[in-house]
Amino acid sequence: MLERLGVNTRDANLKTENVAAVMVTANLPPFSPQGTRIDVTVSAMGDSESLQGGTLLVTPLMGADGEVYAVSQGSVSVGGFSAGAHAMAHKNRSRTLRELRRFDEALEAVSRAVELRPDDSLLQLELANALRDEDRFAEAVVHYEEALRQEPNMLAALCNISRPLREIGRLEESQTMLERALEVDPDCPETYINLANLAFEREDHQEAVDLVEKTLTLRPDYAEAYNVLGRVLGAEAMNEDAIAAFQKAVEISPDFAEGYVNLGSILQTIGQPERALQVYEIALSLKPKMDMAYWNLALALLSCGRLEEGWSLFGYGFTSKQRQPYRPFPGLLWEGGDLTNKTILAWREQGLGDDLRFSTVYHDLVEKAGHLIIETDPRLVPLYQRTWPEATVRAETNTSTGLGNMPNVDFDVTAPAGMAASYLRRSLDAFPKAPKPLTPDPERKQACLDWLASLGPGPKVGIAWRSRLMTKTRALYHTDLMDWAELLNTPGVVFVNLQYDKAEAEIIDAKRKLGVTVHQMPDLDLFNDLDGAAALTAALDLVVTSPTSVADMAGALHRPTYTYAMSQHPMALGTDTMPWFPDMKLYTTISKGDHSDLVAQMTRDVQIHLSSLKD
Repeated sequence: MLERLGVNTRDANLKTENVAAVMVTANLPPFSPQGTRIDVTVSAMGDSESLQGGTLLVTPLMGADGEVYAVSQGSVSVGGFSAGAHAMAHKNRSRTLRELRRFDEALEAVSRAVELRPDDSLLQLELANALRDEDRFAEAVVHYEEALRQEPNMLAALCNISRPLREIGRLEESQTMLERALEVDPDCPETYINLANLAFEREDHQEAVDLVEKTLTLRPDYAEAYNVLGRVLGAEAMNEDAIAAFQKAVEISPDFAEGYVNLGSILQTIGQPERALQVYEIALSLKPKMDMAYWNLALALLSCGRLEEGWSLFGYGFTSKQRQPYRPFPGLLWEGGDLTNKTILAWREQGLGDDLRFSTVYHDLVEKAGHLIIETDPRLVPLYQRTWPEATVRAETNTSTGLGNMPNVDFDVTAPAGMAASYLRRSLDAFPKAPKPLTPDPERKQACLDWLASLGPGPKVGIAWRSRLMTKTRALYHTDLMDWAELLNTPGVVFVNLQYDKAEAEIIDAKRKLGVTVHQMPDLDLFNDLDGAAALTAALDLVVTSPTSVADMAGALHRPTYTYAMSQHPMALGTDTMPWFPDMKLYTTISKGDHSDLVAQMTRDVQIHLSSLKD
């Protein structure tokens, strides 16, 4: 490049240490005629401490559209540098780099500007905004607070600090900052939309909608307002309306990465992962380090049966804080390598259903590792210890080396159960042809068989119909006991309750309306006594259940299980079954709340199955 510009680079006397790569920026006045002279800002991109006295080679200055609008050349900074000018150069460079989507360099530049002028509240704000946009919320709060220390009534800082405070769990402080912002400017749309976000976090959906409406009166084309509206509508199970809101958000602001992610999430919810994939790709082109987009992309890829790609991104569930508990183990995470003569700690992630599903890979780990340690929900310890007697099974501690609270590291490598599965179930062929079930307590199972026999002849069918935690969105995937009236009226069948929370009122209501008894095993706490729940489930002929941990327990025990899930569920891995559980029959439901066709189809199939048992 230098030679093309007439600079001799082969001269032995050439001092290359005096050559620096620079960023040149300028603010071009509007309607500038050709030949207008303007000042430019030149800042080093490397380690150069000073460009004083240097000569700028011919440099085209391009706009965001790629067109060349000016050319700069000549001596650099004849008047010398001041710290303030130097800081502004870094600030301008940061903005240019952000336009070029070189976010790491942009953040470095504005950080350098703050180092040079830490007492500049606007620079503190600029750095805080950059950190916020990179989801580095705790760091962003520090610089927002510094900006507000210097300028207590800075409206932008009062508004913008709200989300980082919300993300790190300081909700009351977030509310306080927004109330201060309203005192400064009662008509600021950013304040109202941040208040709407807080209302959404409190699950006060009506207040959130009211605040969105207030925002839109102040700024009709505000993408974030439609984004919040979409989240509220999604939480209210109004999925088509939510899609329209998110589409409006990205129509207004085509660079709105979060809007695309939320749109993709709703598309996945209604069973359209292929469309969601396209949307996530757009989000990541706009924000390449967006952990939430990668996590949602992983789920969509798994839904489409693209296991290798989906599992490769599965770890983003933790970096995006969507999978819990957070237990960092720097340098100790297993990445699928050889486990010969090594001890591996596998630990529970997410809820009971995920725990049971991913436990199916523990058989592999027992064979591959020198020793397996399992940390799980205390309620599952006896069941798991019985199933894997070679392993050490203990109650989870939620400690880790990364958190500095694990005093005894008695393993060589570690992995959350889902991550272990991501390495061991890389394809459908990796699922065992003859998987092994969980092992219930034989004495307790026999006691359950004796009790079931006392209920009279006929197949014994376990039933569960809803989740313990019900929201409007979850309600789309769950039923009422009375929805199963036709099944419950099947002659010669004994129904047994597997609903693990307070279901007495519903069972009594079914008895009153249908004359059918759903039996409850005496003295068995289905929620807290999971070893007992496993024994009862193992003693049943068949299980019919909504998509809860009851289905995973029955599947892991290899009982014939009839259940359903959202269309193209990620854990179906692109199939119409649950590859984790060979005895499970999976149905899909469209999220519109009417389960009549689904229940009717399941009832017919279960009755056919039951007739074969009677024969």
